[in-house]
Amino acid sequence: MGFKIPLIISITLIAIGLVVIRGQFSKTEVREGFVVLEGSLKEEPSQRGQSIYFDFNGYKIRTSIYPNISYGDNLKIEGKSDQDGFVAFPNIEKVGQSSGFQSQLFSFRGKIEEKINKFLPEPQSSLLTGVLLGVNDALPSEFDDALRKTGTIHVVVVSGYNIGVVGGMFLLLAGVIKRKYAITLSILAIIFYTLLTGAQAPTVRAAIMGSLAFSATLLGRQNLPIYSLLLAGFIMLMINPNVVSDIGFQLSFLATAGIILFKDNIFLYLNRLPSPFGEDLTITIAAQALVVPLIFFHFGQVSIISPFVNALVLWTIPLATVLGFAIALFGMIFEPLGQIFAWIAWVPLTIFIWVIEVASKLSFSLVNVPENNLLIVILYYVGLSSLIFLLLKYVRIYKEKQV
Repeated sequence: MGFKIPLIISITLIAIGLVVIRGQFSKTEVREGFVVLEGSLKEEPSQRGQSIYFDFNGYKIRTSIYPNISYGDNLKIEGKSDQDGFVAFPNIEKVGQSSGFQSQLFSFRGKIEEKINKFLPEPQSSLLTGVLLGVNDALPSEFDDALRKTGTIHVVVVSGYNIGVVGGMFLLLAGVIKRKYAITLSILAIIFYTLLTGAQAPTVRAAIMGSLAFSATLLGRQNLPIYSLLLAGFIMLMINPNVVSDIGFQLSFLATAGIILFKDNIFLYLNRLPSPFGEDLTITIAAQALVVPLIFFHFGQVSIISPFVNALVLWTIPLATVLGFAIALFGMIFEPLGQIFAWIAWVPLTIFIWVIEVASKLSFSLVNVPENNLLIVILYYVGLSSLIFLLLKYVRIYKEKQV
């Protein structure tokens, strides 16, 4: 143990140094004033209120939700940039989608959305496309607001669970073909699904971790989640250092770290609660342990009932996800069968929606603070670190007395 800690610190410092150097070489020079930008959109835009945000050729773009813009679109953008490269509400012309594989991929994604929208009413259809494909720009505004008030907006972001389902389906083939071939197919399926859903930062992080886990199985190695998380973050930053400013990346990375670090210890106190409420509450508290200050910083408010609401509804998401894949698959082959799976999926989706709508009406649930308040972030992490240190010290003293 005495050797491992300095080694980990050294590797971490080297990794940080490489990321910093990579960032210096990747900096895009931005011009202040009128700019004309052309190219293909490399990320799925994120929606906040009635505006969408995305990075484009080194500039940060804010525009309205109409016309609909998505990953893979070829765009021509004309507008005024400030000194930081921020362009607000420019003139955007969509000049088509990228050709070849990317175009076919998004055509396939569009067909999946079309089937879901055909088989399910709103807001169930929008919720399922969000869960399955990470498409959240079609959510009805009232329901979108309810998700944000209850701290459950993360549900419409493709997560590690989706990646696990995709990889796991192909891993089942291990009984038919050689295990190494099944694992290879799982990794390829994860890559395809990540591209299909727009390669958003949380999805890429989950895909890298999932691929590393399957690779460890293939090579007969032990899978260490915290190292996989750090490696995933390092790879993403080396490819695109600007991802560190992506809110989705920040929240996904810290939520995953919280689950890895705190879940087992928290569950020791909640394991008597009925399943799956106890497990879901444990995961939610662990995830939010590290992300709460970031939510305060970026959005200025956090839901105090979020852990309990999440615990009440999270069990519906695995069901909806698996059924969503069935709807997409069978809807393409034989529509009546796809419709049957949609009727089944309607039940957990409707339960989820009902709980969210009821919880969002609780006026006391939101705590508000000024946005971009760095002092709150610092104080929170200092307090959390102190609490963890004291708990570890207490546990060590307790164990010594037992001996």
